[in-house]
Amino acid sequence: MNKKNALSAIIFLLPGFIFPLSSQVLASNLEITPTLYHFNYQEFDSLDRVLDTEDGVLPGIKFNYTPDYKNRSFNTHVAFYSGTIDYDGQTQSGVPHRTDTIEELFNLGLTFSPASQLGSANPIQTFLGFQYWQWDRDIQSTDTVQGLHELYRWGELEVGINFQPRDSDLAGYWLSISALYIVSPEMVLYLPSSQAGFNLGSKIGYRVRGGKSWQYSEEASVSIGLFIESWEFGRSDLVFTDDFFGQSAFLVEPRSESFHSGLEFSLKF
Repeated sequence: MNKKNALSAIIFLLPGFIFPLSSQVLASNLEITPTLYHFNYQEFDSLDRVLDTEDGVLPGIKFNYTPDYKNRSFNTHVAFYSGTIDYDGQTQSGVPHRTDTIEELFNLGLTFSPASQLGSANPIQTFLGFQYWQWDRDIQSTDTVQGLHELYRWGELEVGINFQPRDSDLAGYWLSISALYIVSPEMVLYLPSSQAGFNLGSKIGYRVRGGKSWQYSEEASVSIGLFIESWEFGRSDLVFTDDFFGQSAFLVEPRSESFHSGLEFSLKF
């Protein structure tokens, strides 16, 4: 993680550590979550034909901090995922092309949950969240094809519902369903001696999470969870550059779809 991301993480997590200073805080906890993140991304041409696919598993880790404040829960998190996955696509001239892509995902999030419950046996909570994402996409060169290095940034508004029925006092299932709206997505293409910027179209998406947790003490628990999440980026406008590997060119970032899933193991204390 670069210095800018590290500073952003510290600033973004500060609200979670400020709230415990109040006498109104009922409890707080820290959660550490190693994750296997299945990354699946596709780009499409103007006729909705698949241009390229990137698919593979990225190991990662997520840190959550949650203070309960006046019967309301504020959750802050930071997550990192990185690895090398398969790229299956084509060159600018349409020739089939396969290589690897080095992926790095960085995510910051803040979620607010008013403690509204409908029945003690099946508590239900609504929540509102905002997340910031940064994705470094480094498509590797081969002997015959030049690679591309791109950086994506976007915000995410999330609105959803948590269901937390319990099997017993010590174990319980949970399910979360939410709608997403992608805010101000953009992409930067790194060229030999310059950069080209692309504004992407904002789209909607969804996220579903579920799992089971086991309580070992008043403060400590472990859980295992699964999730799926999906969103889109719209097609950009044409961007002119005279630095496209020795040529002048009009470039466009195509419409894309992301469909990711994952397996999480969490320790909360």
